Amino acid sequence: MRGLEANPFIIQLEFDEPRIINTVDLTTATMKDFTIILKAYGGTNDSFVVYENTYKDLPPDPTVSIDLENGPQSVQKLIVEIKHNTLEDPTNIHIRELLLR
Repeated sequence: MRGLEANPFIIQLEFDEPRIINTVDLTTATMKDFTIILKAYGGTNDSFVVYENTYKDLPPDPTVSIDLENGPQSVQKLIVEIKHNTLEDPTNIHIRELLLR
């Protein structure tokens, strides 16, 4: 996926039935400094848990794993935000792979 002039690049996934998600693996194009924010919503859209990590100087096309500790037992909706911290707008953020496990 490519987010044309989107910073942050936001992906929203909504599931027909809640699913168990323990870890999110995300592979991006090379970025020197970026932040990922995940919002995991349980059975109701009002309650969610936020996970935020900033990554710097990773190797080319890095894969990062985010454990959904202390989150909802099952996820109804997942929002993934990827923000490139060093480029000025407009920028293009590339997502190589998004794996939910």
